Amino acid sequence: MRDYYGIDFKTQKEKILNCKAYKPLINQIVSRADKALETQYNIDKISKYMEYYTTGHRRDEEYFNRRNNAMALAIAYYLFEDEKYLKELVDVIHIICNEFTWCIPAHNHFEENPTMDLIIHRIDLFQAETARALTEICVLLHDKLPYYMNERIEYELRRRIFTAYKTYTYFHTAESQLNNW
Repeated sequence: MRDYYGIDFKTQKEKILNCKAYKPLINQIVSRADKALETQYNIDKISKYMEYYTTGHRRDEEYFNRRNNAMALAIAYYLFEDEKYLKELVDVIHIICNEFTWCIPAHNHFEENPTMDLIIHRIDLFQAETARALTEICVLLHDKLPYYMNERIEYELRRRIFTAYKTYTYFHTAESQLNNW
């Protein structure tokens, strides 16, 4: 494992596994990871994404389920190094990276007829949280993930977050908008 701010991941893992206080949390994470192994993910249809604009349904369940499963699988693999968790984690990350946008429908403002550029590069709370989660997985498991998955995550972070942040200014207006944040 790469050195990350001087953290000895192997020592930390041993401390976590040997601490009685962590047992309930570890059991909860493993239970979630085991459920993730049985999850059938739906194809991310644009019509389902657009339901928000006709029904108000935000599609949040599937969206958050993918991310929660990815984190549970990553932690379970980190702790126990069981390949079944890694195989499923790679698949879930691939599904997340293939999503049309990491922005939830309510934040993409399709009623304003945004350009494709704006749709892809809008940074909302959930786009940023997805980037954070994928970054944490890369830090934790970098040398265990297939090289192509690390490359794909880095590509998506550049495309969806860093390039957008450096190049576009339209999402900065959220700081001055009247909303519930």
